[in-house]
This record gives sequence, C-alpha cells and structure tokens, in this order.
Amino acid sequence: MRETQGIVERVRQIGGGWQQIELTIEDAGIAQLKPGQTLLTRTDTSLDPYLRDHWIPVNRDAEDGILIIERPLTRRYSPGDVVNIMGPVGSPFLLRPNVRHLLLLALDYAPTRLLHLMNHALSTQQASVTLVLTGAARDYPVSNLPPVVEVITSADPLDWPDQTQSFKWADQIFAVTSPIFCDDYYSLIFEATRNARHALPAEFLYGVYDLPLPCGTGACMACLVRYKHDHRAACVDGAAFDLAQVRLR
Repeated sequence: MRETQGIVERVRQIGGGWQQIELTIEDAGIAQLKPGQTLLTRTDTSLDPYLRDHWIPVNRDAEDGILIIERPLTRRYSPGDVVNIMGPVGSPFLLRPNVRHLLLLALDYAPTRLLHLMNHALSTQQASVTLVLTGAARDYPVSNLPPVVEVITSADPLDWPDQTQSFKWADQIFAVTSPIFCDDYYSLIFEATRNARHALPAEFLYGVYDLPLPCGTGACMACLVRYKHDHRAACVDGAAFDLAQVRLR
C-alpha cells in the first residue's frame, strides 16, 4: 500500500442521499484500481478523526485517468479539494473469465461495493447483470444505473421474486450486506443457493465483508474473517470471500 494525493475534479448528487466524486490521482498505479480494491483517504491535514475515510470506487475512466467514487451525502466535497490517499486496499474481486450471467445481491445494504464489478462485467465481458436490492437497499437511486442492468427489488432482506431461478441461471454471485448481519445473511444465502443448484462449486458465491479498516494492512487484525482453517484480513485478502470456504456459524 502506498501514499499519494488526489484532486476532486467534479461532484454530483445522484439522489437517495448519495453523491459521486470524480477523482484524479497522482500515482498512476493506484489510479488503476480493479473492482474490489478501495482507498483510505483524508481530506484535511488534521488527525482528528484519526481513522481515515474508506472511499469506494464504482467505475474508472482509464482514458482520462479518473476514478469515480461514491459517498453518502453526510459530508460535502468540492472541486479542487485535495485528498490524501493510501491504497490500494484489498484484493480484486475474482470474476470468472467465462461469466455471462452475473448476479449481484445487495441484502438490506447499499450496493456501492458491487458497482465497480458490475460496470467492469458489462464493459469487458458483455455479461448480463442482475442486481437484487432488498430491504434498505431499495432506497438506492436505480436511475443512476446502466439501463441494461436488470434490477429486482424486495422488502424482504433475504427473499425476492424468482429467487430460485436467479440462483440457477447465475454463472457467479457476489453479495454484500451490513457487517452486523454477515454471518446470518450469508449463511441463509449459502443454503438457499446450494439447495437451488444441488451443489455449490468453489469460487461461485462470494460474500463481501464491508468491515471497518483501522489500518488497511492487516496489522491491527480488526477486520478478520473466519475461514475454515484460519483467518483472513478483509483489508488484504478481501473484501470478497468465497462463502464455501468461510466459517459462517
């Protein structure tokens, strides 16, 4: 992980309490983030608060060298703001090269962590993408999404129309939920997927662990995920983990 700085080029509100920030980054290597990798940032010179903000890219304009970051509207940003950056944080999501039908699940949680992967699958693999928004995720402004994405909504955090069929036709699934519900929600989604398909191959169903990242290097061990035989740090090995290998309960 390296330290550099970026400049806010443009800010726009996208509705639903969200904003997107166009960010240029001095370090070209960090600017080439892949889906799943993120940034730890600070927008002032003060160390209060001590912990950095966790910025999530949702797309990348390789030609102009711009990362598009999505943030809640709890804090305002302006063009020209200088951002101190540490990154990249985490490992890229492992999207299968032959994926044609990608299923993304935002389970009672904003889909921001899944959107860079969605845009990458659409642009590089011409995959069809279905995004399921359940519970609180229904508040996300879907008008901001590419029109080719199929969006399914449900008030039930763990159930949606034609759920079994969506598990059957998917070539790969990525799910995100609140850190509070990870074990319970991912356990139930794991069982439902396995029952629908009668088997669950490796590297098919991933859970994204959107945990607090005090250090971003694995040193503080605050973001450990329990694997069957060891523990993995979400800030280094994640944030997406194969749920067939995670010790969910």
